[in-house]
Amino acid sequence: MEASWIPAGSTWLYTLADIANWNVTRRVPDYTKISKFSGYKAIFTLFQKAFNTGCITLPISLVEGNTLLSINDYDTASCDNISISIKESIDLVAEADKCRLQNRRVGQELAEWLDVSRRHLA
Repeated sequence: MEASWIPAGSTWLYTLADIANWNVTRRVPDYTKISKFSGYKAIFTLFQKAFNTGCITLPISLVEGNTLLSINDYDTASCDNISISIKESIDLVAEADKCRLQNRRVGQELAEWLDVSRRHLA
């Protein structure tokens, strides 16, 4: 399974890229690197490159994992003894458990995704 989305703080960049008709390359931040603000020079360089080339690289959030669905039907005539189980693993949760999730932004996006996606299962 793979779920991806545009981070809330980056939606305006995607809108700007659409208006400017720039080609967007999506990049997933490295969860093992500590996120830090690299300064306004990096932002200036990003936009300068976009205006010169028509291409811009923007962040995207991505969650990968596995889902196993088991359906056990013990009595097909009565349908009384049907059990359904769902087991899932989410890669970034395992990395967080092992203290390898270093990027604060990736952690925040994962927490928000878990919050929103789990509301619909309750």
